[in-house]
Amino acid sequence: MARYTIRQLELGYDPAFPLGVAFDMWDHAGEQAYSPFTVTLLEGEGHKILFDCGFDPDSGFARDKIAQEHDQNCHSTAQVLRANGVAPEEIDTVIVSHCHWDHLNGLKYFPHAAVYVQEEEVRLWNQAMQRETFPTTHKMVVDRTSLALLTQWMKEGKVTALRGDADDILPGLHIRRAAGHSFAQSLLFVDDERCRCAVIGDAAMRPESFRGSLGLPCYLPNLKFAVGTIGDITVSYDRILAWVDGKVEHIFMSHDGTLPDKRPARENALGLRAFTLLD
Repeated sequence: MARYTIRQLELGYDPAFPLGVAFDMWDHAGEQAYSPFTVTLLEGEGHKILFDCGFDPDSGFARDKIAQEHDQNCHSTAQVLRANGVAPEEIDTVIVSHCHWDHLNGLKYFPHAAVYVQEEEVRLWNQAMQRETFPTTHKMVVDRTSLALLTQWMKEGKVTALRGDADDILPGLHIRRAAGHSFAQSLLFVDDERCRCAVIGDAAMRPESFRGSLGLPCYLPNLKFAVGTIGDITVSYDRILAWVDGKVEHIFMSHDGTLPDKRPARENALGLRAFTLLD
């Protein structure tokens, strides 16, 4: 069986993210919490794999979004990788979970990597960005320049455009399609010799998405910028939980602000942390 080291690398953070925006407008309506921007690095079986591309704070779109949201200590994916001992050119595989800016804006750093993305995700976002009636609230989280680059790479045959689930893209790594937060997200199901875990991007925000809160002991779906239905989201939660045998601690989410409380971390020279998820 396969064996991987998995680390979640901070790129920056929002120190006061409004929890009610993501889930449970009742119990958490007035609460704020730490919410990181991250990419997930998997190393093993002769590969260095990055789940999501992160961003470049010096690009116009990312710079404006970071300023608008009052995000702090934001650094590029390339800088963060180097600060954690990995050169960007060492990344041989990139899995794009979905096309929101903080997951795609750093694509340019990986021109020679094998890139995986759902074909439907790219196609539907290209269509949505051209529609005047598609909500601006949702368009505003997509960087047209990065989307255009991904689309061009697809046309050039540099990207594997998936049409649903894909088994064994590398040893022990399986991609599963999910709808809800975005049109067609890619989730990464990892079959490691020690456990089965799932890297799910923004399909959920925090463990409460699966466990519920004190007042609402049920799924609390991530509704922030969602384009799908609650039905889509909860079906994906069923599937994720089945893969990890109900162990929520084996589900890794891009913006999980509870990581500092439960995972070992090493701070790098940028003042950002790398959380060890599986060692």
